[in-house]
Amino acid sequence: VIGFGLLGASLGLALKNTPYHRLCWARRAEVRKWAVEHDAVDETADDIRDVLKKADIVIFALPIPQIIEFMERYANDFNRDSIITDMGSVKGAICEAAERFLIPRRLKFAGSHPMKNPVAKMPSPPFIKTQMSLSAPAPTPLKKKSIF
Repeated sequence: VIGFGLLGASLGLALKNTPYHRLCWARRAEVRKWAVEHDAVDETADDIRDVLKKADIVIFALPIPQIIEFMERYANDFNRDSIITDMGSVKGAICEAAERFLIPRRLKFAGSHPMKNPVAKMPSPPFIKTQMSLSAPAPTPLKKKSIF
């Protein structure tokens, strides 16, 4: 999970006691420390690249402008087999950025949208039952047959 605010932390908590190894990166060290202390993640890293290289699934839980910025800035740092998605509220700009920065590098992206408890002020059990609906950008023509 990239970004550990309300949505990212809630997702981390929702995945507690599952078979998943939860990695996260947040800009501020105190947020990463909170995430570990509250068992919202299994592992954090100071450098986002360390998380991107290890993750099988990358979920951007950031404001939309930062999602786009991070797609561009870190496009070469993702694990090549990972699936990338987001928790942004709108898809147009995010899917356009994915088509521009991720798809040409043969990275797999599926846009998503979180469903949340509208009164939640902090990560908590009533909030962590997150549902995501997926939408993918238009298929990119490939020279070889691929399945993703």
